[in-house]
Amino acid sequence: MPQATRPTPHRSVSIVDDSAVSRAQIGCVLRFLRYDVAFEGEEVRSIADRFSGIVIIDGRLPFALTAIATLRERSPDAAVFVLAALDEIAFVRAAVATGATGAIRRPPLASHVRAAFAALG
Repeated sequence: MPQATRPTPHRSVSIVDDSAVSRAQIGCVLRFLRYDVAFEGEEVRSIADRFSGIVIIDGRLPFALTAIATLRERSPDAAVFVLAALDEIAFVRAAVATGATGAIRRPPLASHVRAAFAALG
């Protein structure tokens, strides 16, 4: 029988989203994939103190692009993903141009997160 692996610090994720339901949904998927959730909230400034290396930002937040630019400036090696719907292609392109690592399709399923994080190695 395969042994469950314990999450390690480099598998820690911060979630920035103004919807508690969305944060809970993403958190559930991350925990299923054996990631630790280091921070859940809508206050991007809080990440500076709890920065985990991987950040998921709700693309519908009005400050999403600014947050991506700030995180990229402070932590160039950060993996910053935006949560976006299929019809938000223009936003995803803008987010990647601003420094996002990639996007996770909304609603976030385990397969979406796994595919997005596969680029991290």
